[in-house]
Amino acid sequence: MKARRGIYGGHWLYGKGGYSPYLKYAEDGKGTIHFVATEDHPRNFDNSLYHAYLRNGTIYQSNGTPVGPLSTSTDAKIATWELTKIFQGTPDNVAWMIDLELDRAGHPYVLFSCQIDGRGLPRGQGGHGLAVSTYARWDGAAWHSEEIAHAGTRLYPGEDDYSGLGALDPKKSRHRLHFDGRRSGARRPTHQSCGPSQTLRAVSRYTQAALR
Repeated sequence: MKARRGIYGGHWLYGKGGYSPYLKYAEDGKGTIHFVATEDHPRNFDNSLYHAYLRNGTIYQSNGTPVGPLSTSTDAKIATWELTKIFQGTPDNVAWMIDLELDRAGHPYVLFSCQIDGRGLPRGQGGHGLAVSTYARWDGAAWHSEEIAHAGTRLYPGEDDYSGLGALDPKKSRHRLHFDGRRSGARRPTHQSCGPSQTLRAVSRYTQAALR
């Protein structure tokens, strides 16, 4: 089936103020668009991470529960926190998505970072501690997440959440993750936690990390 092209001028979601929610998308080639979202830019809010999908003009939670129709105007009717929560953000674990892919069954898997040292600090003063990269996967019934690597410190002053990034293999959801955090001092996983703390060996049932 050929993909249909068009122009969309609406506003998907509303968030907590400041900037709008940040989104990343993955399309299955059959008319369904998966996406993950935060409440806001991480400099403005201690973000959690959420997932939903769009099909035939309706937004659904991960388990298929309808949330509501996609807005066709700039007046968004759906809040980010009405979607399925992947990860609970806190002042010690501020989430931001990095990559999103779909496995052969059409289930989403996502890579995201967490800034872990910003509690109580003025804007632009965090990011000296290590950011943490976390992998999460939908198994058809629930989301599972686990820490896989440290992503280094902030890349430059003023943007506490900009750290080393990664890329998921779109064809091998359980086999490989390519990670590049050399500019920010990334290193292999330890037990400094962002959600459930795991060693590299323990996480290999989902993915083998090729850390550089």
